[in-house]
Amino acid sequence: MPHDETSPHQPRPVTKAQNVFAILLIVIFLGALLGGGTYWRRHSSKGASGATTQTGTGVATSDTVVQKVNDLTITIHMPGGLRLAQNEMLIEFRKGSERVDVGNVKFSLDMNMSGMTMHDSATVSPTGTPGQYRAKIKPEMGGDWIATLEYAGPEGQGRTTFPVSVKQ
Repeated sequence: MPHDETSPHQPRPVTKAQNVFAILLIVIFLGALLGGGTYWRRHSSKGASGATTQTGTGVATSDTVVQKVNDLTITIHMPGGLRLAQNEMLIEFRKGSERVDVGNVKFSLDMNMSGMTMHDSATVSPTGTPGQYRAKIKPEMGGDWIATLEYAGPEGQGRTTFPVSVKQ
């Protein structure tokens, strides 16, 4: 049959069922995206070592941050908060009211910016009092950082993160 050039091709109108189907697909996609993102954020903070990870809600501008990891209470004393200079902190680990030795302790700061990640590690050493450690760190720049505290030793392994703000 020859093609009739006098009548232009008319697209079929979109049906109500097609509109409902498209909206349903968009809702399912967005739900999967949000659910997957939430799942990833909750489970991506676990270290490869299998150590227990606790993300805390420490106050970024506070002189003292308290975190709970497993059955330990960790208190980080930062007199005057963190500054863009050499900082010294006292870190205490307690089980109930008793200070406990946790072995190896690491403290670090991370800042993620577009195209660049900054990482500063502290020098951590025991004070001689069980459960107390002194950390020294000099952040490279002011701003909002994520602090990470890790331990491994007689009390097992643990890790916590919390936001801190380094003042100029």
